[in-house]
This record gives sequence, C-alpha cells and structure tokens, in this order.
Amino acid sequence: MSLSKAQADKLGDRLRKEEIPSDDDLRLLTEFREERRGAMDLVGAGLAEIVGVVPARRLKTINSIVDKLRRERSRLSTIQDIAGLRIVRDMTRTEQDRLVERTVARFPNSKVVDRRVTPSHGYRAVHVIASTDRHLVEIQVRTELQHRWAMLVERFADAWGQQIKYGQQPLDPEASWASGHTRAGAVALLPTLADLVAKAEQMEVSIDQARSAVPSADLASIQQAVVALRQQTVRHLARLGTLPL
Repeated sequence: MSLSKAQADKLGDRLRKEEIPSDDDLRLLTEFREERRGAMDLVGAGLAEIVGVVPARRLKTINSIVDKLRRERSRLSTIQDIAGLRIVRDMTRTEQDRLVERTVARFPNSKVVDRRVTPSHGYRAVHVIASTDRHLVEIQVRTELQHRWAMLVERFADAWGQQIKYGQQPLDPEASWASGHTRAGAVALLPTLADLVAKAEQMEVSIDQARSAVPSADLASIQQAVVALRQQTVRHLARLGTLPL
C-alpha cells in the first residue's frame, strides 16, 4: 500500500532520529523505494528514444537514503534522486545544453538543476528532474569529462569514506598515498581538477561562439590550446583513477 506524503515524511522523521531504524520502518522504506522502479523504467524508455541507447539506471540504496535524510534534513517525500538515470556522452557543453532541451521537451513537467552553474563540492553536471506516475526521477546528463571526474570521486569515496563527496576529510587523512601525497592531499586535488574540467569545457564553448568573429588562423591556434588543455585534464584524471588506494 502506497504511503501518503504525510506518512512518508513521518517515516523519514523516524529514520532520521533513530540511531538504529526498526525493521518495520526499513520495510516501509524498501517498499517506498521500489514504488519508483516503474517510473524509472518509463522515463528510461523515453530517454532511449532520444539518445538511441538505454541509459544507466539505479535506485538509491536504503543506506544512502537514510544518510541523505540525516545529512540534509530532507523530507522523504521530496527526495528527488531515489530513482535515477544517467546519460554520459563525449560532447561539448553546447551539445549538453541541446540534449537537456530535448529531454525537457520529452518530459515537459520536469525541472532543471544546473550543477555547472552551482557546483556541489566540485561536482558538475546537469540534472533534469522528471515527474511521472506521481514519482520523481532524476536524470543526470554528463559530458565525458564531468563523468570521469565524478567517477574518480566515487573511487576515492568507496575507499576512504562517502563523506569525501560532501567536502569532508577522508578516513585517516594523514595516511600516505601514492606520489608522496597523503589521503587528505589527494582529496584536496579534486576541486582543482574539477575547475580544470570546467575551464576546458568553457573554452570549447567560447570557440563555438567565436567561429563567426575570429579569423580562421587565430581560431586554429586557440583550438590547439583547448585540445591540449583537454588532453592534460584527461591525463590527470586517468592517472589518479589508476593509482592504488
């Protein structure tokens, strides 16, 4: 039986306050979570029509939902990313914007959250929150560089603690890590890398905007600089993604 909004929020309040949730509350949360699977599949089918492939999908884990309730003081009924889909493409920000526009057109009641404008601890992407079948489904639209950075953070977080994703220190921060860094030093590199990703992508946008105004010879030299910056960014992300933790 579906929970009403008020019932869901009362459940969320209990999960937030109880150090160890009761079995009954965990069962209710599991049912609440599973109810979103149908909406996720429906949105996924619509996205497949747009991008030509079935997007990655996931339901947020029970532990992740409880952590979010406690970390953000969220109301359970309003959590937008219990059901989520992800589109990753090797595209420019301009192409990302066009894909977002097509997604919004396909799901006209959706809301756009642009994490490129307001990054979350370095995380950048565009999220489209679609509403269907009375449930919210989060669609993450990422460029390849944005995705590489996010996956690097996930790798660190899985090894050193999920709090890393929210700007906090890793477990045992002074423990040594590769290349003479400590874990804290490695995590401190993440915002710098995020800014490097943003700079490379913004320069690509600037080139698109300048094509009609800049002499072709000058544009070619600028393009070479942008390509070099992108390659440098990819190398940094790849290197940190393969070093042992």
